Amino acid sequence: MDTTGKSHEVEAISTPMEIAALKEDKKRKNREESDEDKMTLLNKKLDKICHCLNELTESVKKLQKNSNLPEISSMDEETPKKKEYVCLFDSEGSDMKNSKTIFVKGFDCSFPMDVIKRKLREHFSTCGEKVSRVFLPYECKTGSLLGYGFVNMSSYPEKALALNGSYLGKMKLMCIGGAPYEKIP
Repeated sequence: MDTTGKSHEVEAISTPMEIAALKEDKKRKNREESDEDKMTLLNKKLDKICHCLNELTESVKKLQKNSNLPEISSMDEETPKKKEYVCLFDSEGSDMKNSKTIFVKGFDCSFPMDVIKRKLREHFSTCGEKVSRVFLPYECKTGSLLGYGFVNMSSYPEKALALNGSYLGKMKLMCIGGAPYEKIP
């Protein structure tokens, strides 16, 4: 009591930071309780779905016994097998590391691979030398060309390098070759 006869209760004075922390703590507890409730509800729904699925499977099995329906195969048999890709870099055509190999970039990749190989073979044959092999790398999973290729000349690759800057269709070719390879831009 004070001199006027009134009693004053002492209250804890909270700073704005303390009040904000208390509010955040209360919100966090509410979220945790809400998340637990949601998980419980989802688990109940999942149990109900599993029960219905088991009942349905049993009904189908009973129908199969009483009729000529094909049997249900196991889930393992229905799972599609992982597709295996053939990687072209394991093929014998990928071994193009010699001084007669020309790196070629700039041709149109929208045509089928066989057409591009034929066009490159014809184009590089114009330099007077025989083309022994054309290799076009592609992305193993999709089969999409990577946008460059290698042309192996039978002899004198220098003549084929003269085709650098020439046009194949409407596309300008870049030709680099010889051992050791130059830096490819």
